[in-house]
This record gives sequence, C-alpha cells and structure tokens, in this order.
Amino acid sequence: MRTKTIFRNSAWYYLDFACSFVSSLLLSVIVARKLGPSNLGYFNLVIWLTYAAGQFGSFGISAATRKYTAEYLGRGEIRRARKIVNDTLRAQSAVAFVLVALVAVAVWRFVGPGHRLYTMLAVGSLLPFMVMGVYSQALAAAEDFRSNVQVSLVATISNLLLVLWALHAGLGLVGVTGSLMVSRVIDMVFRWIQYQRRFPKAEPGPEPEYEGGRLRERMTRFYWQSSLLMILNMVVWDRSEMLFLKYFCPIIQVAYYSLAFNISAQFLNFPQIFSEAASATLMVEYGRDPKVTGFLTATTVRYICLFAFPLLFGMAATSPAVIQILYGSKYLPTIPVLTLSCVFALPRAMMLPVRQQLMTHERQAFLVVWGLITAVINGAVDWALIPRGGALGAALGNGLAQGIASVGIVVYGIRKLDVRLDWGSLLKMLLSASLMAAVAYPICQVLRPIPAALVAVPAGAAVYLAMLRWSGALATEDLRRLATVGDKLPFRLRGFYRMLLEKLIAVPEAVASQSA
Repeated sequence: MRTKTIFRNSAWYYLDFACSFVSSLLLSVIVARKLGPSNLGYFNLVIWLTYAAGQFGSFGISAATRKYTAEYLGRGEIRRARKIVNDTLRAQSAVAFVLVALVAVAVWRFVGPGHRLYTMLAVGSLLPFMVMGVYSQALAAAEDFRSNVQVSLVATISNLLLVLWALHAGLGLVGVTGSLMVSRVIDMVFRWIQYQRRFPKAEPGPEPEYEGGRLRERMTRFYWQSSLLMILNMVVWDRSEMLFLKYFCPIIQVAYYSLAFNISAQFLNFPQIFSEAASATLMVEYGRDPKVTGFLTATTVRYICLFAFPLLFGMAATSPAVIQILYGSKYLPTIPVLTLSCVFALPRAMMLPVRQQLMTHERQAFLVVWGLITAVINGAVDWALIPRGGALGAALGNGLAQGIASVGIVVYGIRKLDVRLDWGSLLKMLLSASLMAAVAYPICQVLRPIPAALVAVPAGAAVYLAMLRWSGALATEDLRRLATVGDKLPFRLRGFYRMLLEKLIAVPEAVASQSA
C-alpha cells in the first residue's frame, strides 16, 4: 500500500516535472538567446538573491507545516493538524510582509536605477511565493499531490505565456520578472482554493491545545534548526558561488555557471520528485510506526539512482551537443561547467531520501553541524578556485562540497537510522550508466551537434537497459513494485511497459505471472 501511494504521488509530480521541465528549458533558451550572456548573468543573480531571501525568511515554517501536519494526520488527529496549518500560515504571512518591506527598502537604496525596477518586481514576487508554500506543504502532508500539481501546471503555463508575450513586446528583464510575480500570485490564489477544497475536514468542536506546550516547543526548535539549515543549504547545495563569481570575475561567468547549474538541477529534479513523494509517506508512517522508515528510505535511494545515474551521466556525455543546439556558440564555455555539474550531482541524488529521513526523525542537529563544516569547506574551495577558474572553478568547488556533505549524511543514516542500502545493486546501476556515457561521449565528439544527439541518446539508452539486464541490477521485488506504475498508464501503453519490465528483470515465470 505504501509503495502504491509513493508511485501514485510520484506520477503526479512527474506530470508537473514534465511540464515545468519543458517550460523552463524553452524559457531558458529564449531568454538566454534574447538577453545575451551579460544580461542573463544579472538576471540570474537577482533571481537567486531574491529566492535566497525568501528561503531565509521562511524560517523553516513551510517545512514544519509539512512535518507536523503529516505526523498528526498519520495519527488521525485532523483538528490538531488543521491548527498547525493555520498557525504556521499566520507566522509565515507576517514574516513575508516584513521581509519584502525590508528588502524593497534595501533595493531602493543600494541598487542602481538601471536595475532597480526589475529587481523590485522580483522582490514583490517573494510575498506570494512564501505564503503559498504553507498551502503547498499542507496538501503534501495530506499526500494530496494531485491538487498541488494541478495548480503548479496552471502557474507554469501562465508564466510561460506571460514571459513569451513580454519578450515579444520588448519589455526585457522588466517583463520577465513581472511575469514571474504575476504567475506566483496565480499560484498562491489557486493553491489556497485547493487547500480549502481538498484538505481533510475536522469535526466541529473546541480548538485543540498543543499538548501542554510540548508540540509548540518541538515546532519552535524545528523552525530555528530548519532556518539555519536553509542558510547552510544555500551555501552548500545552491548557487552561493555566484557571489564569488560576481566579485572576482566578469558577470558573463555568472551566466555560464548559473546556466550549467540550472540544467543539472533540472535533471536532478526527475529523481528528486520520487524522493519528495516518498518523504510525505515517510512523515505519515513516522506518526504510525517509526521503525519502517529505514526500509522505505533505502528502497527510495535505489529507485532514485535507477533514474539519476543515466540522466546525469547522459547529460554530462552529451553536453557538447546540447549546449550548441539549444544556446548557440555564445555559450560554448558552459560545456565543461555543465559536465562537471552533472557528475558531481550524483552523490546528491543518493543523499536526498536519507536527508528527508533525518528531518522526519528530527535529527536536524547533525545536519546543522555537518552543514557548518561543509559550508566552511565550500567557501575555502571557492575562494581558492573561482578567481583563477571562473565558472569552472565554481562548479568544481560546489561539487566537492556537495560530495563531502552527501557522504556524511548517508553514512549517518546508515549508522544511526538503520538505512540498509543495497550496495551491490547501486554499483551495478553505476557501472551501467558509466558504460552508457562511454558510448555516448565519443559520438558527440565525432559528429555534428544535431546528428550526435540523435545517435548518442538512443545508443546510450540501449546500452544502459542492456547492462541493467545483464548485471541483474533489478530483482524480483522490483517487478512487483514497478508493475504498479503500469496501472496508471494509458491502456495502449500498459502492454509495452509490462514487456519492458520483463526484459529488464530476470525473474521466474511463476513470479512474473503473479505480479501481472
């Protein structure tokens, strides 16, 4: 039942991801070509700074909404779950108004007239972005991913259409950031409507107390620990290198690094979606029986790696063709930066479910301490590499820090939370993806970009699937779990999907027929 829930929620998130990926890729290409590297560097820097301000201003409130709402829904205490949502919403709204006012004053005081208007619009988009996070996390806590995805699709399509219109009208950066603000307002309004319609209703009665103050104490501690984690995450896991690049290098290096980072992050989103879906189930199951979360986490890591390894290795191998086809010769220096970013993202893919489990078990103290250590390492490496290496040095510094952080988190999960990873299966997947990249890379070096992409992608996919079968990376229980996804596919695709599974997984006929 838990596996079906995770796969069902993942299916909704993958629909959202597909739409978001296409929209983001299209906008990235159009904006990059239209604005050029210099303007793209300024734009990406402003968007990252406002996003970082929004993450800091959340004070872990959205994360706490999801964690504690899911826990009490798992216990069947709907009234207390709704109280948690209402209280966190009030806190988040107050913080959002204060933060936006303070940042707006700072922008008006310190940002030059040429960049002030579009920066103010980006700051204004923080308000709906922060408030809608509470509604989104409340729906996720109820494992209602369908409602979140429906709203996200509306907001994504709205932003795409508005940006295309703004660029066509010649509004430049002002039009792009204005479109972002409008789409976030739409997102917030529709997510509020879905929350009112979909969230479990409680029976009438007096408002529940916070268990003699114990729950409030837990939530307050979670707020501050999560806030500190967000700051550390921005240093280690996000694009803090952009500040070093802005200080030490021409703004064009910011464009190269941010473009490569965004592409690798989009490909990492595909397996990360499965982790997000699993984390909602983890939190609910923690309220029922904390002992099962270790098994769920280990299983989630395997399925994330099943997709993450070929996606990231494939992107690294085909980056010369992809950059030239999509962005043109102006962005050729992005190619080695993208290759490094994709390779170094592999440990992060494995770490994501383990980190979610640590937060479910309220082990943020370790994450904070380890985050401080890796943040210092990240800053030192950036200081040493970026002045000489530019965007390539930034990718190397960020990748090394992420690798160290990921290894520490996974080791902690194995030792303290009974996360028993199937290392044999993971190594077979890694070997399969490595051979896939070894086939695709020389093709992209020999052929011109478009023919290279047309040949390298299917050739690499065939090698990866063949290696999965030959190495036995997938086992009998994977057939049962993955077969549940086929029930959600259109009827015409179910037979093909079933055939593909049976080709990939060597299982006895009796077991295969039982899972049909």
